[in-house]
Amino acid sequence: MFKLTIIGKYGPYPKAGGATSSYLLTIGDKHVLIDLGSGSLTRIQQIMDISDIDAIIFSHLHGDHTADAAVLGYAVMLKKLPRISVYLPDAPQPQYDAIRKMEQFETETISEATTIDLFGANVTFKQTQHPVLCYAIKVAYENKAFVFSADTVYDTSLSTFAKDCDVFLCDSAVTHANHPDAMPHPSAKQAALMAKEAGAKRLLLTHISPEADEDQIFIEAKKEFDLCVVVEEGKDYYI
Repeated sequence: MFKLTIIGKYGPYPKAGGATSSYLLTIGDKHVLIDLGSGSLTRIQQIMDISDIDAIIFSHLHGDHTADAAVLGYAVMLKKLPRISVYLPDAPQPQYDAIRKMEQFETETISEATTIDLFGANVTFKQTQHPVLCYAIKVAYENKAFVFSADTVYDTSLSTFAKDCDVFLCDSAVTHANHPDAMPHPSAKQAALMAKEAGAKRLLLTHISPEADEDQIFIEAKKEFDLCVVVEEGKDYYI
């Protein structure tokens, strides 16, 4: 089985009742979290036990992607669970140190040179354009490929990284009309263009601004790339 479950889809803060960026990849019978944003831990416990978390990958260390890390650490400590393998960038230094020093986590830093054999899946990384060190993530498993853009701007090199992927989970915060030039996230149109350039089979739109009109995000993206959806929290997407 190769499955993506949406835990949280908002950023930089959650919509009422929602959660910020967090995604669960099921690889065979293993469970890998990508990011652990605000409100994600309670959502995770609705579908699995904390003891079933096998690994965590942090795309970057902004708060809307890491907010529940310390709370998870408390849970692992109080439940006396084994340490969880955590893969993360080594900057910004204060945020990196805070996670690295937690005894409940066994940490390993990532870079563009990193390749991880994770439960039979091959995991690689591509640095994105963002105010802090941030990596897009590609997970290849049983002839299928999943790519998460992480936080980025429109970037043709990211399209190359996502070449021919089966599922492209892409940052798409707002519509193009509401997209400031300096915004460190792509518009829905730009996300769709990257998916088209990549030759992706499906586009999943995420990291939605809580103020955005999700119907308009979908309409805009679909004009450029037909097989797209705005993700739903709690929903499974098979890869």
